[in-house]
Amino acid sequence: MKIRFAKNVFRVPLRLIVPTFLIVLMSVQLTGCSGTSGNDTVRPDVAKETLIAALTAWMAGELPDSLQTRTPAIVVQDMDWSAGHKLLDFEPQGDGKSVGANLSIEVQLTLVDTQDKKTEQKVWYLVGTDPALTVFRDMLH
Repeated sequence: MKIRFAKNVFRVPLRLIVPTFLIVLMSVQLTGCSGTSGNDTVRPDVAKETLIAALTAWMAGELPDSLQTRTPAIVVQDMDWSAGHKLLDFEPQGDGKSVGANLSIEVQLTLVDTQDKKTEQKVWYLVGTDPALTVFRDMLH
């Protein structure tokens, strides 16, 4: 009896693998080996300013990686932004809440996808302020 495996059953596009790998890598770096960092608090005012700066850059047509050249640099991960969707408008829903070293905040986005389809969606972001400014779409929320 010969066992055969189906080809291409679990094909995942490279454009999804790379951002996912970067998210995992950043998560490991931010938590460290011990699971706790020296500074377990987020600066909510800086986090909200960082989120607004990132989303404003998206509305202006900048690429996520371009924010790493700013001073201070901002590391951004958002699948819609990386996929080329345009941001027409955004509105933070409240002030968010501190979750360890991050600010978890809901945002209403108005997007246009690559086929010019306009959509509105509420999404969550995790924004870190220490040791680096980070804005990650919270895919688990």
